[in-house]
Amino acid sequence: MRIDRFTKLVRVVRERNGKFGAMCDRGLCLTWIATAQARRRDLDAAAVTAAQALDVAAMVESGRCTSLLTDLAADLEPYRAARPVTAALERLASTNC
Repeated sequence: MRIDRFTKLVRVVRERNGKFGAMCDRGLCLTWIATAQARRRDLDAAAVTAAQALDVAAMVESGRCTSLLTDLAADLEPYRAARPVTAALERLASTNC
């Protein structure tokens, strides 16, 4: 019986969140991936993934996503001289992250 109530709750949450919830999750995941790439010093991949995360963030307003993007900018800052990082940081700055 308890599983049925949980299943129903999950269904209701998914219906209410719909695409917004999925997009928000995608933005968070992309930001986490970009952060991991930056910390591995895979700067080209980090810049590409950060751009994808910013595209998603532009569609949804998520405080968590914004906070994570701010942290990502701090992780990328030491590598500002690298061309892809410069572009990513400029875009991060222009979106007020």
